[in-house]
Amino acid sequence: MKTTHTTWKKWAAFTLCACIASTSFGQKHIEGTWVEPIPGMANKYQGFCLESGGKATSVNMATLRYEHWVQKGRNLILSGQSIGNHQTLPFADTLTVEKLTADSLVLKKGKLTLKYARQCAKADKKCIPAAKLTPAKTASASVKKD
Repeated sequence: MKTTHTTWKKWAAFTLCACIASTSFGQKHIEGTWVEPIPGMANKYQGFCLESGGKATSVNMATLRYEHWVQKGRNLILSGQSIGNHQTLPFADTLTVEKLTADSLVLKKGKLTLKYARQCAKADKKCIPAAKLTPAKTASASVKKD
């Protein structure tokens, strides 16, 4: 009887984890406008909008034009055009979704971690506004001499 009970508990825990994993990183949940503060510019934000059907657009980024997105498991692939001096080059970035909630998205590429907040439309009553974003600050270490 104890073995059957333990087996049932393991199966239930596995099923629950599988359900959470399948919904936590689902495409419908990730769709929306995601922004982060622009370093050095108070109250200015940049980011991207992920629309249904794989269409992506940039938010306040004139030189990085997002056009498409696709999610494969925990990977988010953003592609588009990088606009530089006298040239425009196609790009595709593969980012790992580290965390996805109703109001925050944390992406990682190598050692780089990007933290975004969902931007709510004023008419959207279902959207949960994220906490105020503040840019990361460089910590200065003071060294005492003995």
